[in-house]
Amino acid sequence: MNAILTKFLKPTHLEYIVINREFLIEEATEGAAKFADGEGQIQGGRDVRDYFPELFGLEDILTDIFEGLQPNFDLKDIGRFHDSTQPLYFDLYIFNSSAAETNGQTNYLVIACEDATERTVLAQKLGQVANDYALLLNKLNSNKNYLKKIINSLKDALIVTDIEGNIKKNNPACWDLFGYNMAELLEQPISMLFENSAAYADVKNIEKLLNSEEDVEINCLTKAGEKICISFSCALVDANSEPKNFVWIGRDITQRKRYEQALYNLTNNLEKRVEERTAQLQRTARKLEAEMAERLYAETALEESESRLSNLLQSLQDVVWSFDPGESKVLYLNPAAEKLYGRAVAEFYKNSNLWVEVIAPEYRQEVEESISELVEQDNWELEYPIVRPDGEMRWVRSRSYLVRDAQGKAMRVDGITTDITERKRTEDALKASDRFIQRIAQTNPNFLYIYDIVEQNYVYANREIATFLGYPPEQQQQIETDIWENLLHPEDADKVREHHNRFDTAKEGEIVEISYRLRHASGEWRWFHSWDTVFAVTDNGLPEQILGTAADITERIKVMEYLQLSEAREREKANQLEAAMAELKRTQAQLVQSEKMVSLGNMVAGVAHEINNPVNFIYGNITHATDYANDLLELVKIYQESYPEPLPEIETALEEIDAEFLIEDFPKVLFSMKMGAERISEIVKSLRNFSRLDEADLKQVNIHEGIDSTLLILHNRLKAKSRRPDIAVVKNYGSMPPVMCYPGELNQVFMNVIGNAIDALEEASSGTKAGDKFEPTIWIETEMMASQRIGIKIRDNGLGIKPEAVCRLFDPFYTTKPPGKGTGLGLSICYQIVVERHGGSLHCSSRPGTGAEFTIEIPICAQIANGTRNR
Repeated sequence: MNAILTKFLKPTHLEYIVINREFLIEEATEGAAKFADGEGQIQGGRDVRDYFPELFGLEDILTDIFEGLQPNFDLKDIGRFHDSTQPLYFDLYIFNSSAAETNGQTNYLVIACEDATERTVLAQKLGQVANDYALLLNKLNSNKNYLKKIINSLKDALIVTDIEGNIKKNNPACWDLFGYNMAELLEQPISMLFENSAAYADVKNIEKLLNSEEDVEINCLTKAGEKICISFSCALVDANSEPKNFVWIGRDITQRKRYEQALYNLTNNLEKRVEERTAQLQRTARKLEAEMAERLYAETALEESESRLSNLLQSLQDVVWSFDPGESKVLYLNPAAEKLYGRAVAEFYKNSNLWVEVIAPEYRQEVEESISELVEQDNWELEYPIVRPDGEMRWVRSRSYLVRDAQGKAMRVDGITTDITERKRTEDALKASDRFIQRIAQTNPNFLYIYDIVEQNYVYANREIATFLGYPPEQQQQIETDIWENLLHPEDADKVREHHNRFDTAKEGEIVEISYRLRHASGEWRWFHSWDTVFAVTDNGLPEQILGTAADITERIKVMEYLQLSEAREREKANQLEAAMAELKRTQAQLVQSEKMVSLGNMVAGVAHEINNPVNFIYGNITHATDYANDLLELVKIYQESYPEPLPEIETALEEIDAEFLIEDFPKVLFSMKMGAERISEIVKSLRNFSRLDEADLKQVNIHEGIDSTLLILHNRLKAKSRRPDIAVVKNYGSMPPVMCYPGELNQVFMNVIGNAIDALEEASSGTKAGDKFEPTIWIETEMMASQRIGIKIRDNGLGIKPEAVCRLFDPFYTTKPPGKGTGLGLSICYQIVVERHGGSLHCSSRPGTGAEFTIEIPICAQIANGTRNR
């Protein structure tokens, strides 16, 4: 048997036998012979069942432990009645001897024997004396078994270090105990876990711990700063190997230190060493009369505990119930049932089938069938609707636990029923929102799609893609699969491939456009224009899917081709048609841009509206949730003041959930949720203010609200990036009355001008040398001017614009940005909106190196705006 297991079993005073898969004895301690059925020493190579006939019939269980399907198996209170008058009682513990082997299998089992004679004999004597207190002992034994199951499920922390104390390996129990993960512990000194880490920083002190033959108790600190006491036993893994490694087995004895006496009384001294347990039992035997008085006190305390538990159940909002399946009757139901079901508790006691009758008729059979399938399980959970006497339908979730007796027979079913009506309503609202977005996609005049550029296939496409290409709707799926391989014009294949590659360097929110040809069902090649943007990225940040919309521009291309051919045939008319063509191109570009903005505005306004409803619902209920939480926390505080010394089970539960931190942090969580809901409401309001699609006519608005909405939408672009700091926005708003204007169009102007300023500042930041201090800033100033006009100035401290470019800024298709970064339409459209639509003026002043300033002037009333429309 390996040294680690020997080191682990030695302090417990256990004897052991090691067997192989044929159940033959490989090794046995000398003291194990006294537990065998027969006389003489245990001989290696013999069947272990010859010495321990209790193992006959357990061969399947032993095989499961060999295969790693079962961790261990225990046999308790086995009796041996030899010639002596004193019987021998002992326990057998069977477990896997090599848990570190792959896939959990092993070739050896360890059977540990523990002498339980004195404990068993003394327990029998105590049982004879305490017959009058059988009921109390049963309850205490129930608590004892419960705690024993918890203790048996715990695992000790195991840490492997080198001779200098650096951690080389650690197990999950170590992570749970100290709060670190594996990566955080590897290659770190084990002293980092000690409270007095400085004292063990010296390797000599670590060596003292390693050379200690006794277990060492050390005060430690978890990652969260919690102080715990750990009992460490250390052993050399292999004395012949280099480098030498040591195994540390740490057991959390914090609770034992704090509640050693209390745990002793409740668990019959399960955690004490054999010598301490024996001494305590002897003292208990000498003080039986005093113990009887103490048990009377314990019985009173138990009654008080049951009273406190009853009061707690009375105050719960959830319905707590207990049902006897054998006699089909309700054993317990707390008052919360009256609020949920709208019926008196007495009705359920009188009619045990009432809980089935309250289920909504259309769901009743389904629920009964589901329960019939689940009743064989120890635990089950089910959601279904109920109908109150007033006709109101409410959804509930029932969770139950089947309680069995010692023979495994079902005694009762305990459960909790929770009202989940509000959660169901929220889910229905989310489903309605999904249907709304789907309806938008299906009714869009263009076709929408999500394309996976990694898998080279469509993840989603609305039904319009088949209609545009002249194919019947039933071929929609086939078209989505074959569009790039069989329907794309061969001359456009490289262009489409390059278009997809551009997304590797595309910025967040950037829209990439492309025109290409697809074969119509009639055989005709039709032109399409797509606007795409990154929709999803892989784990390493590369684009994975793109979201796009495409429009059929064949007729426009034909018109352009026809005009080009006409120009070639009639060059003498070129001068006359040049102005018309330029106007046509500008109008077409504006229509495309307008269509994009309308589609985007429709979607933004719709999504904002759909988000606003559930957000209002959440925000409206946070206040009630806060009140309820405060009431519950106040109730807990009263309980703590009224019962400053709770039962150990309650004390343990309070420590496990960290009650003090929960009481302190829970109101903060609710407050942060409220702030988040307010933040979402502000964003939704800004989106709706910016879109203003319902304000196509002249309307009096607050210009400052439009500017603030635009800044909120551009907030993400203003934040710091890898090559530049935050862009500061300095606002200097003057006093001005509401302005009669087209608010949606003016918001588009603000978006373009401020967006261009951000682009200029990003370009200036990219050219800044290391060590240079550059503070990108945008200044926005508004003022009331003479002649009933207002002025809006937007200035940046970027690189500025060259003089030869300033005079052409508002020309269609003219741009100072690199290819692919701009279309040259933004400022042209802004000029039309300000000058032609509002009768105002728009001009730019700039010098290289000093930034640029755009000045917008518009009249404050529609009469003046309608009076001057000339450019």
